[in-house]
Amino acid sequence: MRKLYRAYFEGQSSNDWDTTWNKYDVARTVEAVSVGHYYLNRPFNKYLKKGLKILEGGCGVGQYVIYFHREAYDIVGIDFAENTINRIREFDSRIPVKVANVLDLPFEDDTFDIYYSGGVVEHFEEGPERALQEAYRVLKPGGLLLITVPFVNYYRSLEDAVLKLKAFLRNEKVYSKKRRFGHHVDDEYLIVNNTRNGNSPGFHLYAFNAKEFRRILENERLRILECHGTNISYGLRDSNFFHFWMINYQKELESRSNNRTQQIEEECDRLSVQQARPNLYKKLKSRVRDIIFWEKSKSITDSIILRVLQETFGNLVLFVCSPNK
Repeated sequence: MRKLYRAYFEGQSSNDWDTTWNKYDVARTVEAVSVGHYYLNRPFNKYLKKGLKILEGGCGVGQYVIYFHREAYDIVGIDFAENTINRIREFDSRIPVKVANVLDLPFEDDTFDIYYSGGVVEHFEEGPERALQEAYRVLKPGGLLLITVPFVNYYRSLEDAVLKLKAFLRNEKVYSKKRRFGHHVDDEYLIVNNTRNGNSPGFHLYAFNAKEFRRILENERLRILECHGTNISYGLRDSNFFHFWMINYQKELESRSNNRTQQIEEECDRLSVQQARPNLYKKLKSRVRDIIFWEKSKSITDSIILRVLQETFGNLVLFVCSPNK
């Protein structure tokens, strides 16, 4: 398990998260979900069904709640960032969202069939257990918890080992790799760098390997049904080898039209469709794009490649589990 800090992050208050979510445009995030351009497409299509009661705990700008509510799913979202919840209501007053904390959910026992928690429980410095206990409480017997947390994948584990070896050979007491997990820094080795005005970075999150978080879930009486890495594109962005290519890709996306669908399609066309090139090249590029960015597979070969990339470069690890009730 890695304990990570975020430069200039003041703590875990709702104001901190309002500041974070203010960087995201609600309409654009909803647009990406509506055209299927998100890495959770497969598990959501598999497990989220109409007629089931669904909760998203820690919904942020609410792109999933907005999209699935408009598709007639019985879904509600909660977040303790009050200004962010108000932004969702301003965007669409019909969206069922509440200001609430995942550590003290305002719902009765055995209320929901599905609880989705995307990158939330790792942000509590005291650990994820209390949030998991609340998830267990509000889930019905036979219900499902879909949860993602930051992933210490194979690449990051190897990279850690190399950096530790370099620090040992140079007789250094600390080392830094600032890009790991975005703008986070590793507490185990870096506690004084990347500061401003003498203030240390604030705690941001824990990152886990699959075995570590599996044990935590099982200790909270949650039975694991599915587990694998996900969010490959972000994981590649935080690797030394692919970092600059991924950053340039995202910058070019943002520099195009304000319409999110048009941005995605135009950039995908640039990467994968060139009229003078053979059909085979187009198809190969399209498959690579689908696997890396949207995590879609169309064949057994694609599925094998996808799983290898998820475990090697996935930024998050996804668990699907059911409460032992």
